[in-house]
Amino acid sequence: MRWLLLLPLVACGVFAVQSAPTTPAKKLLEFGWDKPRPAQLTTAQLEQSVFDGVVFRNGASDTIIQPEPLPVSVFDQDIAHLQKIKSKKLENSFMLLNVNAAAWDWFNDATWAVAEANLAQMARVAKQGGLRGILFDPEVYQFDLWAYQSQAQKSKYSFAQFESKMRQRGASLMRAYEREYPGITLLFLYAFAAFELPENATYESAHAALETDGSLGLFASFLEGMLEAASDQAVLIDGNEPSYYYLRGTDFDDARKYSLETAQIMVAPALRAKYQKQMRFSNAVYMDGVMNLWDSARFFGYYLKNNTERGQLITHNVYHGLRTTDEFVWVYGENMDWWKRTANNGVDFAELENPLKQGLLEFRAGALTTNPSAAIALAKTAFDARVNIGGDIRGKAGLKIDFGALKNHCGTWNNAQRWSCTQRGGSSFTITPTAANTTFDPPSKTYTNVTKDNWSSHFTAK
Repeated sequence: MRWLLLLPLVACGVFAVQSAPTTPAKKLLEFGWDKPRPAQLTTAQLEQSVFDGVVFRNGASDTIIQPEPLPVSVFDQDIAHLQKIKSKKLENSFMLLNVNAAAWDWFNDATWAVAEANLAQMARVAKQGGLRGILFDPEVYQFDLWAYQSQAQKSKYSFAQFESKMRQRGASLMRAYEREYPGITLLFLYAFAAFELPENATYESAHAALETDGSLGLFASFLEGMLEAASDQAVLIDGNEPSYYYLRGTDFDDARKYSLETAQIMVAPALRAKYQKQMRFSNAVYMDGVMNLWDSARFFGYYLKNNTERGQLITHNVYHGLRTTDEFVWVYGENMDWWKRTANNGVDFAELENPLKQGLLEFRAGALTTNPSAAIALAKTAFDARVNIGGDIRGKAGLKIDFGALKNHCGTWNNAQRWSCTQRGGSSFTITPTAANTTFDPPSKTYTNVTKDNWSSHFTAK
């Protein structure tokens, strides 16, 4: 999951209740840290779950974009295990693609050929295993794969040359996928709608701004290449990852409109008819953030009074997610295992499962009867008053930092060169970072009755 923990949530207001659009049957898709390899899931587990499909991890490697070929035999084993599962729910399931990679050279044809062959194997597994397609997670953790400014070759190639190469690579990958799986479905956790467009943006102005984008600047052109090369039968789904944090039904409506209408500015005019025909929209529900499984002030669920209120918000978001999606709503989780039926932070598993079932029931009945508006309004007052303290970690990079008793409230990013902690407004607390073979100057920082954010609180690691 991208670092979205500190993004503001939208204001609470009237909940929109509308009839479902005429589309294929809506489905809940399970995806999270408990993602099973094909060998780890049985027919009974899948059939007994509340979900219509599941996201599998492959048995070869979680890092597919790499310069070494992965063994075909392991992919063959995945196929064999999937073929043992006798469930129609496989038809609504996906293989997971993590793009996480070490340093990468997009202009190296030899290493790209190896990576593309690895990636095509996943499409083969999906096809022969009876799955819908591939869930494409663009998030990176090791190397800024999509940022032009991070590319070693940027002194040799202009941004325009990089964009051309990215379109080429995206198109080549799409063709490789469809050689193995004609008409494949690709569900992106985020795609074209991930780019924020100013009012009156044009294709040219939107792409010019991508040169300095520190996270996704090259991703837009890669997606363009995939869309252009896709057959008429292929389906590309723009996932709405920000819906993890929604509180209002109208937020789902706005996101759908942005994805399917506004975001097409990111593709060349010649591709827009194809965009309108083949791009779909999908929502998500974030269990940990709502059900307080992290027990962290960073997430809205921390400010709700109990699991009854939290479950009502899950039901609300499942209802509106299904109402506005074209087909899928993925349910993302980190601190639970749906297949072992366990959850962290003392949450009874039924408290996770029942709100999903209720959301499905209310959606299929065509009316949302669960109304958490009062609880949301009260919790939002406390959420909006939260304070964020953070700054630089200087001297060393890449540290694995422990924040002790505040570890659930704190985190690092940018290769552990930035840190932040979130607490209730008016709190008093002490930040004491620790890391192996490292001392910090100062060793700790104490804050008393904090009511304002502070992003200039720095530590030096020695």
